[in-house]
Amino acid sequence: MEHTEFVPLGSICQVKEFDFKVMIIARAVALQFESGPRYFDYGGCLYPQGLIGDKVVYFNADSITALFHRGFTDQADSDYVQAMSAELEGVHMPKGVPTETEGHMSQGAGEQEDKEESDGRN
Repeated sequence: MEHTEFVPLGSICQVKEFDFKVMIIARAVALQFESGPRYFDYGGCLYPQGLIGDKVVYFNADSITALFHRGFTDQADSDYVQAMSAELEGVHMPKGVPTETEGHMSQGAGEQEDKEESDGRN
């Protein structure tokens, strides 16, 4: 897998596919889709709202267009990122596209109910 220079958790960024700021809350995320697993560099939540239910947005480093705040990092974080990066070198999984995450199989039940209501199936 291509090497990513991960930014720290808690970083606030703009992602080109979204019209809102995102706070990074996860790194190196794999999601299961009907078509197979996909890898994303980051998982994030809305900023300034924070995590609302199980609504997480997934994106890759090349989608970050601006970094407004760099999160906290220390030696433990640096060691973790180094170990995680080494593990990722042996991973062969296609990267996901941020706009396709609606179809991932681990979406919350509430999100599925919301989709059915908006489709008029309720």
